[in-house]
Amino acid sequence: MAGVTIKIDDSDLQQLLDRVARLPGTMAPIMKNIGLAVVQGAQERFRKEQAPDGSPWKSLDPDYAATKRGPGILREMGQAGGLFGSLTYRANASGVEIGTNKVYAAHHQFGSDTLPARPFLGLSDDDRADILDVVADHVGRAVAG
Repeated sequence: MAGVTIKIDDSDLQQLLDRVARLPGTMAPIMKNIGLAVVQGAQERFRKEQAPDGSPWKSLDPDYAATKRGPGILREMGQAGGLFGSLTYRANASGVEIGTNKVYAAHHQFGSDTLPARPFLGLSDDDRADILDVVADHVGRAVAG
């Protein structure tokens, strides 16, 4: 994927995934489900206009916002095909990558000289809970046989 790469080092989740990897079966399905959950979390942050830590995105510059149609332009900013719509994941047995092919994603995530950061990639507390649910479901199915 072109654009932005952010590595999340969450040792508790990594230890859990290492233990689960030793269970029968492949890790590819669990990584696919984790990817889907994290992409959905990022899309939810677009809808709420907030960072992974829950802090609100900075509002649009009033002059710029006046040229746009109605409230929520940050949310609407590509739900069909822009940044929101480009969020995707790639999963295999050893991991999952979440990201976008939009080069301007870095400006949105980190900010620039003229644009405040409006981060959307990263793990929220809800994302972590969703990942634990995915792992628990996988473990439950592996144990049940």
